[in-house]
Amino acid sequence: MNLKRMLVLSALFTFLFASFGLQNSSDHKVLFEKAKYTMETKGDLNAAIKLFEEIVQKYPNERVYAAKSQLYIGFCYEKLGLQQAQAAFQKVVENYPDQTEAVVVAREKLITLTRLHTLTYKGDGRFQIRRICEVSSGWKGGSISPLGGFFAFADRMNSYGDVAVYDLSSGKIRRLTNDATETEGAYECVISSDGKRIAYGWLNNSDGSEGLRVIKMDGSKPSILYRDTNGIPMAPADWSTEGKEILVYHNGIAMVSANDGSIRILKKGNPKYKFLNGRMRISPDGRYIAYDWPPEGDSSNRSIFILAADGSYDAPLIDKSSNDFLLDWCPDGKSLLFRSDRTGSWDAWRIRVKDGRVDGTAELVKKDLGSIDPLGFTRNGSFYFMSSLGGMDIYTARIDMSTGKIIEGPEKSVERGVGKNVSASWSPDGKNLAYIAAGSIHIRSENTGEEKEISPQPGFYGIEWFPDGSSLKVYGEDKDGNRGLFRVDAKTGAVETLLMQTSEAPLHRVCLGPDGKNFYYSSYRDLENLSFIFAYEIKSRQKKEIWRGEGKVGHPLPSPDGQWLAMEIYQNGGSGSRLAVMPATGGEIRELAESSSLGEYVWTPDSKQLLFAKFVAGSGWGTSRQELWVVSASGGAPKSLNLESRMMWLLTMHPDGDRIAYTSGSGTSKAEIWVMENFLSKEKSQKK
Repeated sequence: MNLKRMLVLSALFTFLFASFGLQNSSDHKVLFEKAKYTMETKGDLNAAIKLFEEIVQKYPNERVYAAKSQLYIGFCYEKLGLQQAQAAFQKVVENYPDQTEAVVVAREKLITLTRLHTLTYKGDGRFQIRRICEVSSGWKGGSISPLGGFFAFADRMNSYGDVAVYDLSSGKIRRLTNDATETEGAYECVISSDGKRIAYGWLNNSDGSEGLRVIKMDGSKPSILYRDTNGIPMAPADWSTEGKEILVYHNGIAMVSANDGSIRILKKGNPKYKFLNGRMRISPDGRYIAYDWPPEGDSSNRSIFILAADGSYDAPLIDKSSNDFLLDWCPDGKSLLFRSDRTGSWDAWRIRVKDGRVDGTAELVKKDLGSIDPLGFTRNGSFYFMSSLGGMDIYTARIDMSTGKIIEGPEKSVERGVGKNVSASWSPDGKNLAYIAAGSIHIRSENTGEEKEISPQPGFYGIEWFPDGSSLKVYGEDKDGNRGLFRVDAKTGAVETLLMQTSEAPLHRVCLGPDGKNFYYSSYRDLENLSFIFAYEIKSRQKKEIWRGEGKVGHPLPSPDGQWLAMEIYQNGGSGSRLAVMPATGGEIRELAESSSLGEYVWTPDSKQLLFAKFVAGSGWGTSRQELWVVSASGGAPKSLNLESRMMWLLTMHPDGDRIAYTSGSGTSKAEIWVMENFLSKEKSQKK
């Protein structure tokens, strides 16, 4: 064999061995994808468990995939409703402490599973709490169907909310409406007792109107039962048994005819509570309405009341020694399920009711239920609820605008009060970061990290510094629950009312001018299909019309140099939007780019560019996201900055132009649907 042939064969063998080794090195990845396919697509959870276990056993040194596989074993057991799920998640924490992402998820699961442990009752079989599925935390105002096959909700993750129904057996979602926008949408969905209709509230921030609508399950055009142009909400809470009336909160407790929208007032509410601040449910026989009410007088506790359906009787059901939240009437109408902190933790209790009065002492149903969103009872006595796994948080990222690249982050900016932080704004000198935490204002020094809370009252949502750095402009509610725009002193916390919200002045996205003397907002007249842009002078309290035109536009954002206003122009039918600019004094609008940013855009400090969070539709429900783009204010092709998030809300930029901040769902901003079954027996014994 000559030398040349030997070299060729040697090279060939080297290639073959390398290829063989490369193929083997990816076997664990191929097996992992096969296991995921078996779990998610084929739905064969037991087979998937065996495949994931094979990865854990055969590839212990591939720690990323071994940890993921152990985590997915827990997911499979959890979906099967088996107790092995807890042990599977515990193995992730104990065996893979170096795999941070998997450990975080496993710990969250362990917390939930520990809190929602199973109880056993004598007499009528096994009492269990069972996880149904994982859903988006943006699904709000939910209601379970009478037979438990599906629940209705308003999807408020990426907009004000469209009405949809989720099939609990197939996992499929069906939209019933498709007209929610940045400024209007649905909330508080309630399914009728026959399961054929959904009542829901509708808010339009463009003209300040509120309303009550009803839509059939086939998604046909909804009927508008009521429309209030004074901005007084009408939140549906329940249907009468025969489906002829809808229980609502509308400056109090009232019944609305499902036929003609006529209103029957049962109880006037406290003027300070403009919005539904509790839960209301009609008894199965239609004679009584149970509701919980915020603290009044010297009491610091929420209480449950019983109101006769004819308004003849209204009194507390339970004493005010504990915080009590109504969950629902039990299907037989003889008792109420409620949540209480009377033992120091949030537990589920049941109390019997006869002729609108207490009939006996409260009985513990479930220890450590926690904070939940009730979906209601089904006819067979199963109680469904939603348990949130996270919330909203502020994220920051460092950006190099000269190269158009994200160079650091994004990372969570506020560590305290995780899940309850929104709306960040840097001070004009960049030394302080102000943000909203649980409705109150916090200011943090960027140099020392020291924080102070300056808000004298909760209820603030949006925040922006005045140019002199001495105060903040906030959007929120006053002490009486009325929405408006306020100035808050950054040192003393003193609050000054700037302008109260009306149908002509929707103020939820108002932007200060660079001199701090004016702020800008848009208004829309639905019937005329006309939009207006106004400048409001704070000192004189006078507004000036800058522009008007057909169609709908987003909030006007003044450039730092005061020369331009940026805005979004919405396409007909809500199919998308385009980012545009116009002179700050009015004039011709110049479109820059297709944006579909849901109102999230911000100027760079030099007024030369605009960043916007473009909405990107996903492959399935809950998989949509927003992606950060930049475009020159003078025109040209927009450019992606390769930063994505499930949501980019209240986008803002540091005065130095090197950092951005936005609000998004935290890594655990998900929720789970659970059901509590077989617990309405008389005899009970708790398994420890």
